[in-house]
Amino acid sequence: MRPYLTDADPAVRAGAVAAIGETVPAGAGPALAARLGDAERAVRAAAAGSLRELPEVLPGDPELGAALRAALAVADPVVRATALEALRALRLGDGGLYAEHLADPDPEVRVHAVRALATTV
Repeated sequence: MRPYLTDADPAVRAGAVAAIGETVPAGAGPALAARLGDAERAVRAAAAGSLRELPEVLPGDPELGAALRAALAVADPVVRATALEALRALRLGDGGLYAEHLADPDPEVRVHAVRALATTV
């Protein structure tokens, strides 16, 4: 699937994300998290949707944690909210990380930061 995830056509990338979300092959978590930084909103949305559906089956490994942390810097608030939600669900974040996002300009991101902080208490 890797060549499809970086294809020039956003529809191909979104299709690859959907296929990964349905089949959950090894390495699915980091691959999906990496697509949170895609230039195309539809691809980011597909990756966010898959990540929100899969936390129970994704291993909380350091590679996934690093990719989710990188997604916290993406301008798209859906991406930042999804990254916080996944970090919380997979127990890959900490109170300091979540607290940094309490001042995010987007209310949904702040809500996820509060929820994540509540689980660290």
